[in-house]
Amino acid sequence: LVDEQLINQTVLKEELSRFLREQEAEQKAWNDDIIRLLSAPGKLLAAHSASRRFPAGYGALLPLALTRYLNPSANLQFLLRVALACELLLCALDFFDEIEDDDHSPIRDELGDGRLLNSTTALFVLAFRLIATGATSTNEHRCKEQARAVIEEELLVAMDGQHRDIQAERLAHDVLMPEQSLSIIAAKSGSLLRMVCKVAAYAAQASPAQVSLLAELGNALGMA
Repeated sequence: LVDEQLINQTVLKEELSRFLREQEAEQKAWNDDIIRLLSAPGKLLAAHSASRRFPAGYGALLPLALTRYLNPSANLQFLLRVALACELLLCALDFFDEIEDDDHSPIRDELGDGRLLNSTTALFVLAFRLIATGATSTNEHRCKEQARAVIEEELLVAMDGQHRDIQAERLAHDVLMPEQSLSIIAAKSGSLLRMVCKVAAYAAQASPAQVSLLAELGNALGMA
C-alpha cells in the first residue's frame, strides 16, 4: 500500500506539471505562489511526513484510489485530472478558511493576504479547468458534468457550514448545543470529503448504489 501510494503521488505530480505547462503557468506571476500553497503540510507537493495521519496529497490520492478500484479500465488521464481537481479545491478552501478564521501560517505571513487570496482563487479556477480539460469521450463528458454539479452543490453546503461556524464563534460555549456543533461539522468537513468521494464515483461511472455508499463514506471521513 505504501509503494502504491508513492507511485500514485509521483503520477499525480507529473500530471500536475503537465497541466500547468498546458496553462503556461510558468509565465504567470501566481505560479510560484500556488506551488507554495500546494507544498504546505499535507498537500500534494509537501515533503513526506510520517507523523501525519493522512498521506501528503490525500485530497487527490483518495479519489484516485476509489476511481481505479471502481473502474480499472477507465482513462487514467481523466481520473488523474479529476483527482487533482479535488486536491486543488481542498487546498484552496484550507487557505480561504485560514483567512476567514484569522489563523496564521508561515505561508500567510510570507505572502500577505492579498497574494494569498489571489493565489488561492487561481487554484480554485484551475480546479474546474482540470475537470473540463480531462474529458475526451462522450461518457467522460457526461461524468464531467455530473462531477461539476456535485462540486457546486457540496461547496455551497460547505460554505453554509463555514458561515454558521463563524457566527457560532460569537456564542458562549454553553449556548451552542452538541447537535449544533455536529451539524456544522457535517456541513463543513463532511460535505467536502463527501464531495471528493461522489466526484470519484461519477468519474468512475459508478452505479447509483455505489455513489450513495461512497457519499456516506466521505461524510463519515470528513466528520472524523
